[in-house]
Amino acid sequence: MKKLDKTILFLILTFAISYSIAGIFKLAGGSYSNKLAFTLIGTLYMFVPALCVVIVKKLIHKEKLKSDLQISFRINKWFFVAWLIMPVISFCTLGISLLFPDISYSPEMTGMLKRFEGTMTPEQIEQMQNSMAILPISPVLLTLIEALVAGITVNAVAAFGEELGWRGFLLNELKGMNFAKASLIIGFIWGIWHAPFILMGHNYPQHPQIGVFMMIIFCILLTPMLLYIAIKSKSVIAAAIMHGTMNAIAGISIMLIDGGNDLTTGVTGLAGFITLAIFLAGLFIFDRYISKDKILTNRISNYLLKLNNYSMKKTQVGWAVIVICLLIEILVIYQKPGNAILPVSIIAITVILLIGTLTLRVNDEYVKFSFGIGLIHGKYKIRDIEACKPITYGPLGWGIRFRPGVILFNVSGYKAIELRVKGKNRNIWIGTNYSEEFSTYINSKMKTN
Repeated sequence: MKKLDKTILFLILTFAISYSIAGIFKLAGGSYSNKLAFTLIGTLYMFVPALCVVIVKKLIHKEKLKSDLQISFRINKWFFVAWLIMPVISFCTLGISLLFPDISYSPEMTGMLKRFEGTMTPEQIEQMQNSMAILPISPVLLTLIEALVAGITVNAVAAFGEELGWRGFLLNELKGMNFAKASLIIGFIWGIWHAPFILMGHNYPQHPQIGVFMMIIFCILLTPMLLYIAIKSKSVIAAAIMHGTMNAIAGISIMLIDGGNDLTTGVTGLAGFITLAIFLAGLFIFDRYISKDKILTNRISNYLLKLNNYSMKKTQVGWAVIVICLLIEILVIYQKPGNAILPVSIIAITVILLIGTLTLRVNDEYVKFSFGIGLIHGKYKIRDIEACKPITYGPLGWGIRFRPGVILFNVSGYKAIELRVKGKNRNIWIGTNYSEEFSTYINSKMKTN
């Protein structure tokens, strides 16, 4: 009963605050046509579920957030699936749209411009046409690049505001259910939560009333993939990346078509529903015949938080590295240096994925560390460690640094643990903001080995 009460309290707070924000915006004269105001209020709206999770779980029930809700930056292959699946879905939706009799291919994007006639002035549309004409690369390619960058940065942050509620809190609270039932409930709740903004013209400006029901269907169809990503990646962050990338890239599905309407085209239209149904069929085949875990046909609790075998784990985020890469990327995009955009984007994303974070993990047998997605990693047996102590060092840069008698692995800060390992001619420095805690813990494990 306590769990039911907690879930109901979360839903009451989330819907009361969210709908109040939308109502105040509407009463104050806000509308979908005011793009800037609508975007700002929409971003605020997205953080309401996360706020309510903190209120219910942390402030009222005094429970853990990070472990219970799978807030983990431990990158694995499912983060890449989360990041790249929505571009594939968007392009597939574009292809399926072209099978409809009233829709045609429009490489000049005249169809997309027509869709803005109801919400933009002729001058604004003309300005958009002129801007597209002087772009050094295809608008579709530029949208793809920008969407992939936004999907793992600003859009992921905004999407996390929702995902902590839907694929974090609700997933944890409904983990006693089977996957299909929990997915249906979470999808329906997520869909109806969008209703105020849909009625104001978001996603379905031509059919806002019918759009409410269309949005519910869309959320029900998309939720199984988001839940599956969250469970397989063992992280709600991966779900936020998928959600954020979807928000950034969904427009590609309607950029190159003419005809149809908001009920038939795009990822939130009929073409998108068909695409999602096909992908769900593929997910079922994968889960049933390929994956070792049969998640779709079992209780979520069988797989949720099959997390770590590590007694202690912390991740250090290299914010300086990430910010520098993103600033370079933004500068290049806005300078429009022709063919340089794609390679610079690839380099920036690669650097972030390879050395954007450093995770340190300790269990009864090993001290392990890994950068980013795990391609750069190392491990040392506890029984081979001769000494361990916390240290503070001067500015030596970030990444992998060699100094006389020392090799340093870090992505930020000036704290580390120092390991003296049997058979190694250099001491090992591993960066962490919790150097004293790790040192104490490792020394305790050394005494039992």
